[in-house]
Amino acid sequence: MNPEDVPPGALLVDTNVVSWIALGEARSEEFRNLLAGHRTFISFVTLAEVKTLIALGVLVEPRRSALLAALDDYTILPLETYALVSSWVTLRSATIAGATADDRERHQNDTWIAASALSADPPLPLATGNLRDFQPLADVSELKLIHPDL
Repeated sequence: MNPEDVPPGALLVDTNVVSWIALGEARSEEFRNLLAGHRTFISFVTLAEVKTLIALGVLVEPRRSALLAALDDYTILPLETYALVSSWVTLRSATIAGATADDRERHQNDTWIAASALSADPPLPLATGNLRDFQPLADVSELKLIHPDL
């Protein structure tokens, strides 16, 4: 996917992309280019995941400060709770049968992030570096994924 292939409008950004861009890691430049010119949101899950990393003290300075400061670059996506829960239930019901016991727990945050994207009005494409976990969610829904390899 090239920047011109990204649908116009706002995007939801997954936790790993927020982290990569903030810390200049992995494919940060590729994702930065895909996000350029778009209003970017994060879900409540991404906020919680980043805040948890900070609270656990697993990041050393200046990584801790860079990741915390990066949150200011995104707006937390405001959502209507009933729509969010409805989207999550639909995604979870459609994908849980094929999940292993370990996957069932691990994929819950990803499912909440995908549900956040889908329950926005209009639904938002999701920029993620995690195609392995999000592609099955996109396969059973209208979730559009943004990734350099697509």
